[in-house]
Amino acid sequence: MAQGLKLLLNGYDSGHGDEIIGLLANAEHLECMVAFAKSSASETFIKPLNQAIACGMTARVAVGLSLFVTDPAMLYELLKVEKNSQNKLELYLSSTEDTFHPKIYAVREPGGHKVIVGSANLTAGGFSNNYEASVVANDHDGALMESVQKHFGELIEEGALTRASKAQIDKYAKLHAVHEAWRKMANRRAEKISRGDLHSLDVLADRLADMKADTSPYGFTAQKNHRAENRLVARRRIKEIAGLGKVARDTFLDAYEGLIECFHSGGLHRGKRIVSQKSSRFITALAEVLELNRATPAQAFELLHSHFEDIQRAGINVLTEILHALDNKRYAVMNQNAVSGLIVAGYDQYPLRPLKTNITPELYEQFCRNAREVQSQLELENLSEVDALFNYVYWLDE
Repeated sequence: MAQGLKLLLNGYDSGHGDEIIGLLANAEHLECMVAFAKSSASETFIKPLNQAIACGMTARVAVGLSLFVTDPAMLYELLKVEKNSQNKLELYLSSTEDTFHPKIYAVREPGGHKVIVGSANLTAGGFSNNYEASVVANDHDGALMESVQKHFGELIEEGALTRASKAQIDKYAKLHAVHEAWRKMANRRAEKISRGDLHSLDVLADRLADMKADTSPYGFTAQKNHRAENRLVARRRIKEIAGLGKVARDTFLDAYEGLIECFHSGGLHRGKRIVSQKSSRFITALAEVLELNRATPAQAFELLHSHFEDIQRAGINVLTEILHALDNKRYAVMNQNAVSGLIVAGYDQYPLRPLKTNITPELYEQFCRNAREVQSQLELENLSEVDALFNYVYWLDE
């Protein structure tokens, strides 16, 4: 172990709370920056803080407001400490759209400095209950303490931290109450959905509204037009590949590349050369599927699956993209994005990673039926629009 450093963990006999409160006993100055502060740590922290200030300690405390985790009640308590401290304590709150996430406790003592940097927030969990890990540094020359103070000052100068006020905390408290109510409701709904007790399109409807308001290339109008164009090109290229007959591998590869660039499942290009090794089988599959007349999703799936079963990298995404290109009112694209989209709506019976080994014709038929239910309830024109929405939810929430 490096000299002057020790690993701090929460355990049965001691933990972050004991170490941090211990720092206050002889401290002349405290620098504290945490992402979250909760009332659960009030009894452990506030009294020793007041005692240290009464003994002459000065302090700067910064608390993050990101994600609405911090309790307003704890902020009011800290503000009260500041008011009674005769300017010995300065309380700051984060005021940046970026997540404020440090956990630093640093003190100047008569005989030197100590700095704790790690994962523990100003909460009961951080102090004792959670699995936390930090490093305690005996900062003999004060260089580390100086760096902490400099960083704190820079955050103030750039506006990432602002001095706390009752008006600011009042405003945060109102927003916190709304977010807390929604969080509890969302948890209840998520539990019902996970049990299969509830199908809800609320989240998808909300994201569809966002998508329709989005004027970027990812927005609804742009995607609707782009996908309509791509589907027409894909249908033409499917027919061209089906008519190739016996053909050189490079010729097939060029044609296949032209087809998959019209699809919206990710990563298809990585398997193109492997697919081209079974070009004759692939061509036969497309020729036969074109001969089907208004086949059900299960029938069309079974036909292509019988050919693709032995073609590596011609997976469920490729198979269903082809069917979708041929009829976007009957056949849905089935890939991880689409399965995730249906899970959001409460349809959770599908493997998150659809494979040729875990998707049956009957399961694909059910998938298409559920996708059409989403289409109908959201008043979308076809399954291309449903797939565009699923992609929007999946990628923009990453």
